[in-house]
Amino acid sequence: RLKDMIAVYAGAVEGAAAEICAIPDYFDIDTAIGGQLTIIGKRLGWPRAHCVCVTSPVFGFACGGAASPYEIAGFCDPASTWVGCGDVGAGMLTLSDDAVYRAFLKVRRYQALGLYDVASLTASVQTMWGASASVITTPQSVGTVTLAPGRVLSAYETTILPLALRVMPVAPGIRPMV
Repeated sequence: RLKDMIAVYAGAVEGAAAEICAIPDYFDIDTAIGGQLTIIGKRLGWPRAHCVCVTSPVFGFACGGAASPYEIAGFCDPASTWVGCGDVGAGMLTLSDDAVYRAFLKVRRYQALGLYDVASLTASVQTMWGASASVITTPQSVGTVTLAPGRVLSAYETTILPLALRVMPVAPGIRPMV
């Protein structure tokens, strides 16, 4: 009976050990979702919600798909205002899409490790915006680095652009430009 009892208890301990050993797999940055990804972000010092400067949308019309520096609103949007008359203030921007947040966390790893070299910055912009993105450094622009997405950014990507610039591994004292 003692041998059977020991076997039952040892089996329970073995099952618990297997469950504990599987926990790190749930917190892999490539496969984590939802709350698990949020916990990884907190550990990396990059939460889902950030305070950003927000502006009101302006009244206007889309011009044949041309990019605009403003968020355009039409007749039916009561929050729209005229260019130059808009309110500017602080607001919260939340990265609720897991794929977007995962890209930010992958880029944050470079920044957290202090990898400020051009190769790391290039890998970061390509993680954020795709393989066509690049980093442009010129001797004439001392103290700045240009991050080229290599394509037209979507409206959502333009909205989260301030966060993308914050997370990029750009050395202190260097100003990133897009």
